[in-house]
Amino acid sequence: MKRNRWLLPAIFLLAIVGGLMFFFTAVRDRNFDEVSGEIAFMQSNKPLDPLTIYDPKNKDTMEIQDTFYSPSYNVNNSAHIIALVNENEQRQHIYEIAIRPGSPSEPNRVLLYTGDNIKLPRIIPGNNAVSFIERGKLCILDIKSKRRTEVTSIGSPYEYDWLTANKLLFHENGSVMIYDVTTENKAVFRENIDAWSLSFNKKHFAYRAPNDISTVHLEHLDSGEKDEITLPDQSILHFRPSPDGNYLLATISSPVGRSDVVIVNAKTLKMRVINPSMLATILDWRE
Repeated sequence: MKRNRWLLPAIFLLAIVGGLMFFFTAVRDRNFDEVSGEIAFMQSNKPLDPLTIYDPKNKDTMEIQDTFYSPSYNVNNSAHIIALVNENEQRQHIYEIAIRPGSPSEPNRVLLYTGDNIKLPRIIPGNNAVSFIERGKLCILDIKSKRRTEVTSIGSPYEYDWLTANKLLFHENGSVMIYDVTTENKAVFRENIDAWSLSFNKKHFAYRAPNDISTVHLEHLDSGEKDEITLPDQSILHFRPSPDGNYLLATISSPVGRSDVVIVNAKTLKMRVINPSMLATILDWRE
């Protein structure tokens, strides 16, 4: 009888604990109800590092082991990426690569260009062209005609991205500059910036100010509204806004040296770890 007297309260207590665990899990997951698209990340910008593809909605992960590096989604065809493959230490190939070929007859990769000391290949939005740094010069290649043009007005940016079909952003002397390749006009886009990135659809601009490695500012370019994402006791090393501007994909580091790849809800600051103990330097998120 004494056993039975304690059995029911114990079952009741376990039910309460189970219910609370379910409630908190549901609340936590609700912070990520709207995630969509596809995420790609890579530990370092080196050949032979696997490219990880992550479905944020279904939490599915796939690894691609190959010889390419410096990958980014093709803004004009998000089922493909643009990446570099080394021929040797000085000579590189730019390839367009299908992540999941649609049929056996579809080529897995298409060679776009071969050159020397190539870095940072980028597809230009709304334009059948690819840009890259070659021998310290920014170049634009028309993919169909193979006509190559050098952009000599802005030197060799160590980071750049296209905002529109004819305007690009690049880092210079602590500011993000905007350059129009048709008019050759250059102006300050945003000042006092240490690191920055654009969303896949060019609608959201994320940046970090100098001496504030725990905070990323997320600016929604259409509305001008801003979110501030601060993660106390964490260093936000690399980051990319989601296409809808509701989340931040980031590599963070703790004071004890642990690095994780995470998604952060820009409003609630709730965080989901998608790859623990990984220092990813290449991050991208397509629609």
